[in-house]
Amino acid sequence: MQIRKGGLAPFLLLALLTCVVPAALADSQRPRGDDEPAARVLFVGNSFTYYNNGLQSHFRRLAWSSGLLTPDNSRARIMTISGGQLPEHAGGFKNVMSGDDWDVVVLQGHSLGPISEDSAAAFRKAARKFSRIAKKQGTRPVFFMTWAYAGKPEMTAQLDKAYTDIGKELDAQVVPVGLSFAKVVAERPDIALTTDDDRHPTLAGTYLAACTFFAALYDRSPEGLDYAAGLDTETAGYLQKIAWQTVQDYANRESQWTFSGWQGPAVPVRTYVPVVRNEATPIVIVMHGASRDAPRYYADWKAHAAARGFIVAVPYLSQKDFPGSASYNLGNVFDPRTGKQRDKEEWTFSLIEPLFDEVVRRTGGAQRDYVLYGHSAGSQFVHRFLYYVPEARVSTFIAANAGWYTMPDLSVEYPYGLKASGINEDDLARIFSQPLTLLQGGADTDANADNLRKTPEAARQGPNRLIRGLKMYRDAKASAEKLAVSFNWQVFVIKGADHDNAKMAPAAAALVQ
Repeated sequence: MQIRKGGLAPFLLLALLTCVVPAALADSQRPRGDDEPAARVLFVGNSFTYYNNGLQSHFRRLAWSSGLLTPDNSRARIMTISGGQLPEHAGGFKNVMSGDDWDVVVLQGHSLGPISEDSAAAFRKAARKFSRIAKKQGTRPVFFMTWAYAGKPEMTAQLDKAYTDIGKELDAQVVPVGLSFAKVVAERPDIALTTDDDRHPTLAGTYLAACTFFAALYDRSPEGLDYAAGLDTETAGYLQKIAWQTVQDYANRESQWTFSGWQGPAVPVRTYVPVVRNEATPIVIVMHGASRDAPRYYADWKAHAAARGFIVAVPYLSQKDFPGSASYNLGNVFDPRTGKQRDKEEWTFSLIEPLFDEVVRRTGGAQRDYVLYGHSAGSQFVHRFLYYVPEARVSTFIAANAGWYTMPDLSVEYPYGLKASGINEDDLARIFSQPLTLLQGGADTDANADNLRKTPEAARQGPNRLIRGLKMYRDAKASAEKLAVSFNWQVFVIKGADHDNAKMAPAAAALVQ
């Protein structure tokens, strides 16, 4: 990391944050209760920490401005190495830690340290070692998530993952400064957060970082605080607001809740909501397979949502409340005992539209459509949902690796075709015009798979899932051509992918726009 004009000399810096008289020092070293604000903070990092007279100098003034602390009962130091990687602090870390009864030690790695193949392992090793030292003496370790270089927005997700992962591993708080930066870059590009080198913080950048630390460490909004670091009132107020929003959104971006806003049973839902988003951020609803393993599907999709910046919601349709394929895969449209079509309010398909509305409400969005994805049994749900819910606000249907299909063929008895399904030839034009993507695993070819339906009707669709999916596409295309109607379906074969959602999700996520 290069030192720019106005930066400090490139050597180890141990800067005392406050000038204290002995009585005040004695007061700052008194034991503090768990519910008291952190008064003794050590920042360990590099020039990202010490630029603009030091991050800690702005952080302390925010704390003083809030009334939480005063110059007489607070103390902090910075321990920084120009361009330094976190492991380079090994020589002095233990000595500086033992020099005071610190409440919090902030650990900041080099901006590429946690995400570079050459340095990531060393970063994690140092993070573990320093956290262990800190906890042993009763100090709380906190990680400083840094920001992406200007022009390299992909670093945001990489740094987010690296710091969040190490924070979870070590049960340590992460302060999402990098996400605060990304929010401002997206919303207010007129506010320069980095200098001409595209890396180091401007005064506004350091102030935003300080506000984010204040919000995270004290669980209090910095909005309305008088200290503005010399920035104009409007800019300072905006950065205060973004810092608080980011800390709150980061803490709550993964959630589990129960949806009961429809006529059917209450449904548990897992959601991932990216911190950097707007009112049009795409929403993806993911339908799990027959094993009803919603947590695994959520885990498969969360990383893609984080990397690509979309919202994902995974409802859990339990075997108890949605028993068998008739209730789930087939949408509960027909009563299997009588063969009669149920009222629409009883359909499992009727869950999806109000669930979408609830996700929009919870995330404060204004989205008008969503992506509906399903794998295996979920894929069966998706393509039949397309048939039966013409008013659905779906921008893209994605059906991956279905075991068998309701073919768009009016001569084949339901559920393998559309004869006696309640769908007629006039509906086919609408069905074929819908944006359906069939994703097929190139290695999903096991004709003896346990969950593969092997009835004579299913066997006529092909010997395995791959062949059945390709037949679904070919037959639909031929039918659309015969009817002379538009055809908006597509099919992709994912090379090397077998019957595994985790291997299909990357291709599906790439379709989300």
